[in-house]
Amino acid sequence: SRGLSSFRFLCKLTNMSVYVGIGLAMTASAMNATGMNLQRYGANIEKNATQRKDKTWGKRINILGVVLSIACGIVDFISYGFAPQSTLAPF
Repeated sequence: SRGLSSFRFLCKLTNMSVYVGIGLAMTASAMNATGMNLQRYGANIEKNATQRKDKTWGKRINILGVVLSIACGIVDFISYGFAPQSTLAPF
């Protein structure tokens, strides 16, 4: 956690923390959209699969989408440490 605190200190010196927060919030939004699309794509593969191998790929893609959506929440939470909520609300 020492690295994160020194990064925050550097951001405060250069007034860049708001921009870091905005960048993280935008990254979280993109991760969430990608994760949801991967989940849907994986479910469609599983539904239309004729072989067991295809169903396995569908499940893996679905799990990747879930992991990406969960990671999105963590990145979003971190973004609120760098920028105020009123700035990040539109993202």
